[in-house]
Amino acid sequence: MKSIIFEKIIENINPLQIQKYLKSTGWNFIQSKRPQIGIYFLNKGAEWFEVTLPLKKEYADFEQAIKIIIERIAEVEKKEFKDVLNRLVLPVSDIVKFRVVNSETEYGTISFDDGFNLLQNAKKTLYTTACDYIKPELYHQRLSFKKANDFINNCRLGQTEHGSFIGSVICPFIKENDSDIVEQLSLFDTEENFQESLTRKVTEKLMISLTQLKSLIETDQLQQLEDQEVPVMSGNFIESLISLSLPSKESTIEVITDWAPTVPIVNSYIPIKFSKDHIIPAERWVKKIREKAGRKGVFVGRISQVKTNPDITKRKVAEFMLNFLDEQNKKNTAKVVIPSDDLSLAIEAIQDGKYVKVSGVLEGKKKKEIKNPEIDSVS
Repeated sequence: MKSIIFEKIIENINPLQIQKYLKSTGWNFIQSKRPQIGIYFLNKGAEWFEVTLPLKKEYADFEQAIKIIIERIAEVEKKEFKDVLNRLVLPVSDIVKFRVVNSETEYGTISFDDGFNLLQNAKKTLYTTACDYIKPELYHQRLSFKKANDFINNCRLGQTEHGSFIGSVICPFIKENDSDIVEQLSLFDTEENFQESLTRKVTEKLMISLTQLKSLIETDQLQQLEDQEVPVMSGNFIESLISLSLPSKESTIEVITDWAPTVPIVNSYIPIKFSKDHIIPAERWVKKIREKAGRKGVFVGRISQVKTNPDITKRKVAEFMLNFLDEQNKKNTAKVVIPSDDLSLAIEAIQDGKYVKVSGVLEGKKKKEIKNPEIDSVS
């Protein structure tokens, strides 16, 4: 590690960060006779650990002292040197890890497609968690919240790890506010600010949602999610978890959160594992919720099969079929019921071969209908 790269990394380590790390992980401070030197000790069962920390970077042996401290922390925590080093260099962050376990990932590799899919949907899982925290709904018709965008835009992709295949997402702590400026918390912020940050709210909600979801699936009680006055998670969140798409039947997905060591977590959360047996009932439930919630949008297409009461005195509504392409460019047909006042617009569109746009909520699976429609011509 005595290299130019290591020296550059050391330059970015603040002694205050190491002090906070040691203090929050149980090390005790002893006043040294030399004011610019800190001594920390840890008693762990029958073992006794001690490190000497220079409080200024100007010391000639600063690099060597930091190396020894990191080695000692790694020994105590049974972690790799690089993992502890990364913690001291990175801004204060929670790290969410998505681990794929199967025979193909045994040596820490994964196919390009499966790896790309994992990272894309890990992002979606965190994003939908943020949306659920900001605005709890059973199904979000539109996933677009400024705070959720702020959170996900500040996340960083960490190095992949061995132990099957692990994709890591680094989530730096940011303040929860409504201004256009995103404020990242620093070492000098209070513990209360860290606990109340948008980041900790989202990462903790992620683990709460995963824990509850797994329990509901295993006890066949997913229906409870529909009965709650304030939904604890949305169908969108469960969709993102499903989309992690386990590569094979024997695969499992494990979600682990490595909490920022300088920001204590009030509740403890064990890693959560999902297998195909969990995904199948989740898929069924999400399809039902999605159909129930419908999809709000603007649908552009051509009209066919216009129906209405031939008696103009009794004509109140008209019905037609809208033929349109969905987001995947697949052909779709949906029934649209409009007030009779809008019938002339529909007839004109048919006669002139024009497209129309219909705003509303698309519902149904085999027999689709656009509810609460507003029809307009396309110029």
